[in-house]
Amino acid sequence: MSFFQACFALSKGEIEPLLLFIVAVKTLSMKYPGASAITIAKTVDSLPASMRPLDLTERDLRETWIRAIYLIMDHVVDDFDAGTSDDDEVAETYGPVLADLVAIHQSGLGLNINQFVESRRDILLPVKEKKNILELENETDGENFVQLAVVTQTIRVLYTTLDILSEDDNDDNVKRDPESQSESPLPFEKKEKKKKGGTGFA
Repeated sequence: MSFFQACFALSKGEIEPLLLFIVAVKTLSMKYPGASAITIAKTVDSLPASMRPLDLTERDLRETWIRAIYLIMDHVVDDFDAGTSDDDEVAETYGPVLADLVAIHQSGLGLNINQFVESRRDILLPVKEKKNILELENETDGENFVQLAVVTQTIRVLYTTLDILSEDDNDDNVKRDPESQSESPLPFEKKEKKKKGGTGFA
């Protein structure tokens, strides 16, 4: 998958590699229904590196992105089987803001990511108590900066996934009704669905 390219491109304000990464995850989720995000992440870890091996921090971020893509797909896609995942910190952090992201996407006004994160800082960036009273203030500030970057990027991943799902839905509508040229955002109505067992991997 194009994770390394996606990270590098985002740092320059480019989004095309991220689109490819999201499509790759979406394709794997369809190929292996019932496989959880963590299963997909571990499978990707076992593949040869496309450019260079990722370090631990990069692998953790890639797993966060994969979990985020699964999270938003499970929220809006009918009959999507996200498998099971215990102790999912990504779902705990970003789950509470999914409805807001969908509403903004439906509005068609676009997303101001920095404003979105700042207005939901208490949810996305809760203040953590220092484990050590001797912990240096600049070390804490550094950790907060990194966490802010991770949260901001992950919100971008969630919203971009909505864009891709919306485009897929519009394409399906055109195939069903060639005269329909509606470009309205996907309604994204979350519906109850039954979970299936198994991971989809032998």
